[in-house]
Amino acid sequence: MLNKGHKNLKVVWKGTIEGIQPRIRLMRSYDERSHTYLGYELIINGVVEGENREFIVAIGKAAQSKNCFQAGDQVRGMSEPVPDERLEEANFYKTSKLQILERHSGKIEKSPPWHGVVPDLDTYRRRGHRILAART
Repeated sequence: MLNKGHKNLKVVWKGTIEGIQPRIRLMRSYDERSHTYLGYELIINGVVEGENREFIVAIGKAAQSKNCFQAGDQVRGMSEPVPDERLEEANFYKTSKLQILERHSGKIEKSPPWHGVVPDLDTYRRRGHRILAART
């Protein structure tokens, strides 16, 4: 179990990247909306402090640019648990000591959101935002 009462406690994790998506904060005020691009989220199937599970790790734009993470890569790092999981999609942030243990090569059997390296955040901005369902 993670000790959430302890500030700046970093946990060690490792696993396989199942998917990558931009980390965006949406702010709404009446009919006005604004988006802030915070970096990326790695959806990982792996181990956190000896526990096997799926978890989400937030990383910065520079970390993605440097490492070019993609679905299927085996990775490890250290991160802090987010202070309030109700406000974040990610389980962990303030990530450091990122390392690619094994680069994925070949066809991905599952169908994650992206194959290969994801676009940079400027590309996401240029494309604009899409509503996922008409009811939304």
